[in-house]
Amino acid sequence: MQVGVLSLRSRRCLFFYVLLALGMTYPLLAHWTHGVLGPPGDNFEYLYKLAWFKRALFDLHASPWFTPDVFYPQGYHVALHEMSLTNVALGMPLTVLWGETVSYNALILLSFVLSGFGAYLLVFRLTRERLAGLLSGVAYAYCAYRMAHLGAGHLNLLGTQWLPFLFLCLEQTLRSRKVLPAAFVGLFFALSALSSWYYAPMFGLFAALYVLWRARPWRERLFNRRMGLLLAVVALVAMVLMLPSIVPTVQQWSQRGMAFSLREVDVFSASVGDWFVPNALHPLWGQWFAPYYASSEDVPEHIISLSWVALLLAGAALWPGQRRRASGAWAALLVSAVVLALGTTLHVNGQRVYLATPAWLEKGFTAAMGWLANRLALHRMPSYYELRVAGAVYVPLPTLLCYLYLPFFDSMRVWSRFGLLAAFPVAVLGGLGTARLLRGVKRPALHVSLGVLLVAAVVTELASTPFAMGWSEVRAQPVDVWLKQQTGPGAVAVFPLWKAEHGAALYASAVHGKPVVYGYGAFFPRSYRQVRPTLWDFPTAQSIALLQSWGVRYVLVGEQSYGTDWPSVQQRLTQSAALSLVGTFDEEPLYHAGWLAAALPDFGRAFIVDRVYVYQLQGDAR
Repeated sequence: MQVGVLSLRSRRCLFFYVLLALGMTYPLLAHWTHGVLGPPGDNFEYLYKLAWFKRALFDLHASPWFTPDVFYPQGYHVALHEMSLTNVALGMPLTVLWGETVSYNALILLSFVLSGFGAYLLVFRLTRERLAGLLSGVAYAYCAYRMAHLGAGHLNLLGTQWLPFLFLCLEQTLRSRKVLPAAFVGLFFALSALSSWYYAPMFGLFAALYVLWRARPWRERLFNRRMGLLLAVVALVAMVLMLPSIVPTVQQWSQRGMAFSLREVDVFSASVGDWFVPNALHPLWGQWFAPYYASSEDVPEHIISLSWVALLLAGAALWPGQRRRASGAWAALLVSAVVLALGTTLHVNGQRVYLATPAWLEKGFTAAMGWLANRLALHRMPSYYELRVAGAVYVPLPTLLCYLYLPFFDSMRVWSRFGLLAAFPVAVLGGLGTARLLRGVKRPALHVSLGVLLVAAVVTELASTPFAMGWSEVRAQPVDVWLKQQTGPGAVAVFPLWKAEHGAALYASAVHGKPVVYGYGAFFPRSYRQVRPTLWDFPTAQSIALLQSWGVRYVLVGEQSYGTDWPSVQQRLTQSAALSLVGTFDEEPLYHAGWLAAALPDFGRAFIVDRVYVYQLQGDAR
């Protein structure tokens, strides 16, 4: 990678990606200061984190790694979930100047611009064909994986812009064997890992595969002192940048506070059809294909939908007799990504596949797999037997071995996220195929026309404007305004518990400023997990006594969130001598649903506009 000023043509391409990002993410710009794309969920969690890091560093002058006012009174180690330090650090100036909403939206927009531009630079470096690079940038930046996680509010997972820059520098390191591009490899790997810990093993594994493929013959190009020095530079730069975040994360993982059961992991295996169903976010044909996801849990995690246009162009890059070493490397990465994203067992249409077998065969299979999972595995999993079905066996996949035998891999719940590492090589191969087609066109006008047509075809295929998952207003609910006005000590609890364990409830705590006994993230503190069943049974005498021991003063109860159970819950609330009703507040609708939200099961809770009853808890309030 040459360090210097971008050429005029590259600057024009960068401007193209800026304009495209504004159009393809509409209506993000229209709600720049007061809204975020997608239903209220994880997007509000990252709004909270942006606000918390700013408050901890500039207002409290305290460590942001621990927040005492979440999961009160024990507090919360932020390392139990994605801190996304890359995004927090990049967004901090905007958070300080204009608030977390502007910062969040700017980070979203930046991820699209740089993802596209990075892929463009990589493919242009490989092909010297700008239109091929433009196509790859569009195919990567607006792949279904990224658009789906945009709707899910996964700011951490949208930190994909560093991946093409990582491979660009990796390619330059292999060619030039210089220290500077190797240092940039370490930098971009660290930026990726600090965006999402998922990307540390994912990007590291695929970078290693790429090096092994591209560095053949290994004896001459890989196993030598110079390459050892370059790898040491990569590791040193990455480690220095990542160490402050690695230490608290490893501490939490070592306490077995960051692991998922096999059943939880297996649910998020990609189905075979997930790769090929057309773009369900598209404004023209998306509604026809949205029902495909009706049986999927956590729908955005299953929206992968590789670009058909890019796949056809990839075929040109891989056509027999035309294959180059670079094309073969990207094809190998694509196959590896698909295999890993398929998860721990084979799934079709969102359901685990079972094959009917004689009873003796099923028992032998279960015994053998149980021995591997519980006797030999690094992460021994008694929950393995939860997958058993009498008279049938499932189809284990290679990912199961990664989950059982590799460090930290038991903390990866959603293996379908390897879909990103399938979309990326598809985009690159699509660019390589485009370059090959354009080389066969000798007339300049026809050459440009064909390239523009192919780029336009990818833009048209991946378009999801206006955004199919809608947008949410970022503003305080009436009950949060009231809580902010209350003086004196006392924590807040919210019920039903699923309403509390939600990004919007976490962000509300930043609005009213009071300690909350709940929280939200991938992993809960062990102390909270132990009493969680008691809280789910609220308002039992045991749960009320627990809240009193924690110093809870305000208990917020959502009528509509309880559904048909509300009459019985309300009756028990009125019978409790420890609870007295002090106010009732009607929530204001925050979610402006896109057309896809009504068609998918996961978005039902986003439509709930609740009536909140506020009870004051008498007794041991501190």
